[in-house]
Amino acid sequence: MQIGFIQNLIDKIRGKEHIPYVSITSKKIAGADKFCKKIDTLILGSSHMEMGYIATKKEYNLATSSQDLYYSYNLLKKYNNDNIKNVILSISYFSTWHVLIKTREYAIYCAYFKILTGIDYQYNNVAKEKNLYYIEEKYGDYLKKYYKRFLSGNYRGNYNKYQKGYHVPSDEKKNSILKAMNREHSQMYIFEKFLEETKDKNVYIVIPPMSKDFQEFMPDKQTIFGKTYDIVKSYGNVKLLDYYDDNDFKQDDFFDFQHLNLKGAKKFTNKIKSNFN
Repeated sequence: MQIGFIQNLIDKIRGKEHIPYVSITSKKIAGADKFCKKIDTLILGSSHMEMGYIATKKEYNLATSSQDLYYSYNLLKKYNNDNIKNVILSISYFSTWHVLIKTREYAIYCAYFKILTGIDYQYNNVAKEKNLYYIEEKYGDYLKKYYKRFLSGNYRGNYNKYQKGYHVPSDEKKNSILKAMNREHSQMYIFEKFLEETKDKNVYIVIPPMSKDFQEFMPDKQTIFGKTYDIVKSYGNVKLLDYYDDNDFKQDDFFDFQHLNLKGAKKFTNKIKSNFN
């Protein structure tokens, strides 16, 4: 079975182009099933961590594109075990309000997560509106039977298609980000549940670096991350690593205005590991 089959399947289901990274997400889950009992460090979060952290033999990068706090928390509960000593979670600029199942582009990820991990939908009424139950019923058994064929023997969940060059944010993209910042719903109650679940671990909450182009049009850091700063103060086992405006990251460390390239990922990974106990 080829990865292209999954892409064609998604095309057919949605009647439009496949969503990028769906096959990568499936492969990550297959790898997690195989490796997470053998690791000491689990990495969770969105694409900023997926593309930013390079996991080694005793680590697994289970960050996925647009992963929200609901899925970070539930993936943690599924794969957590006594061997895991370190948990790394990225908090991106959208983490406080981002709800994956409510997104237009990426809600189908939720069907994949449920089929392959058993994680239920955060909002079942939204899943029904978006026909996610139909995908489960029609394609779930087939996907569960074949998805492990995506697994390579030494896969550590690392993103393997780092792009080159630098892409400046368009005005349309800037406006869509700023508009989204005004969403009223909050996911931070899940963040607190995540921290309660990891009280016996070394926890590293990481704010990924962003380019100067990104920082210039965004609100101030306190507006974006103030709730995160406040919550982590209550947990003695948690280190907050804030690289949002770290001047060590230059434009040539990014392939777009918010995601790191391979050069930047190596730098980012080394910075995080320098804080390990």
